[in-house]
Amino acid sequence: MPKQQTAPRYLPQNFETHHDAVKRRRFDRKVLRGGGKRQRRVARRLRECQPRKRCRSEACRVCARTFRRQFLRAAAQVLASRSDWTRASIITSGLAIRCGQLKGVDLVKEIKKVRKRLERSPYLRNRVIIGGLDVSLNLQDNVVQHWQVHLYLLIEGKKTRKLKQAIKTAFPPEPTAPRPYRFRAVKDFVAAASYAYKAMFKRRSRYFTNAAPRTRALPLQGGDIRELLPFLNRHRVGARLILRGIRRNGNPLRLQPSKPNPAKVKGRSRSSKGSETLSRHIRIRLGAT
Repeated sequence: MPKQQTAPRYLPQNFETHHDAVKRRRFDRKVLRGGGKRQRRVARRLRECQPRKRCRSEACRVCARTFRRQFLRAAAQVLASRSDWTRASIITSGLAIRCGQLKGVDLVKEIKKVRKRLERSPYLRNRVIIGGLDVSLNLQDNVVQHWQVHLYLLIEGKKTRKLKQAIKTAFPPEPTAPRPYRFRAVKDFVAAASYAYKAMFKRRSRYFTNAAPRTRALPLQGGDIRELLPFLNRHRVGARLILRGIRRNGNPLRLQPSKPNPAKVKGRSRSSKGSETLSRHIRIRLGAT
C-alpha cells in the first residue's frame, strides 16, 4: 500500500495539488476562449505554459501555485523568527473599481503607494511586513457592486492599540466597506502566510440574516473571469507581493535584507537595525518545485 504523502510543514494541509492547478487552468482557458481578442490572447499564453517554459503570468494557476510554495517556505522562516505577529485585513479608499474598469488599474503604482505609506509611518516603517494585494468582486443582496482591491498584511509585533491606529492613519477606510479593518494576533503561521498571497479569487456576497450582516464567498462567474484574468496577465507572478524590511531576490524566490537607503543610514533607529539583523539571519535560497 503506497505511503500517503503529507504536505511540508510550511504548507497548509489543503494546499492545492499540481493536478488541481492544471485542472483549474484548463477551466480558465475554456472560459477565456469564449471572450474577445484580449481574452483569447491570455488563453493562448496559458496553453503555451509548459514545464520547461513557464509563462510566469499572474493569471496562470500553475505558475501561481509554484510561486506560493516558494513564498510560503521563505515566509515560514521569517515568521518563526519572531514570537509576535499581527495580521491586518485592510480595505482602503480609492480601490473600489467599477465592473468593466479593472483594466484601468495600475497595479505597480498601487503597490508603490502602499510601500510609500508604510515608509512614511513612524510606527510601521521599521517593522518587518509581509503581505499582498487581493481582489474580490463584491455583491450586496446578490447584486454586483464593484471590484474591491484590498490589503492583507502580516506585521511584526503584538496587536496593540498603537499598531491598529498606525494602520488606520496610513490607510484611510473605504466608505462603502462595512468593516474596513480587521486585526488578529497570528497563532497559525502557516494559515496566515497562505492567506497573505492567494491564488483563488472569489465573489464576496453580503446579505442580512435576522438583521445581522453576513458575508459568504462564491466562485467567480464566466464574465468575472474574463475581466480579471487579462488584468492579472499583464503582470509576472508575484507582482502583488508587498514586503517591508526584507526583499525578494532571484528565481527561485529567496528573501533577504532590504538594501539600506544611504541617506537614512546615519539616523536609523535601533529597531531598524534589529529588522536588518533579523533579515540577515533568514536569507535562504529555494530549490525549484
